[in-house]
Amino acid sequence: MPTYARLPQALSCARGESLSLPVSPDSTVTDPIITGWTLAFVVRPVSADLDDPATISRTTTNGGITVISATLGTFTCTLTKTQTLSLATGLYDWEIWRTDGGAEARLAKGKLEITRSVQYPAP
Repeated sequence: MPTYARLPQALSCARGESLSLPVSPDSTVTDPIITGWTLAFVVRPVSADLDDPATISRTTTNGGITVISATLGTFTCTLTKTQTLSLATGLYDWEIWRTDGGAEARLAKGKLEITRSVQYPAP
């Protein structure tokens, strides 16, 4: 199974900005094929109760994750302008998971900072 970026990764975007996160396996992966995988990109505030629903959940099913090349193991996770506008400025945790039954695995994780925007100030 591909081992993607296991080390935490920091992301940042302004409120109202679309975010596109290209993901690929690291150089140690010898079999990167992800054909048929179901993936999830989950965002929640750092201070959130982990039993609460995710603030944002993007998947291969709802169109938030697009497989670029199943044979190379590459895909892109996206957050829309509307989704980043729904977030208050601050720090969030994010994770990317393989969610197929019996093969669940966290592929990547990190922090997402939503910064102030003059164009889209906080409500």
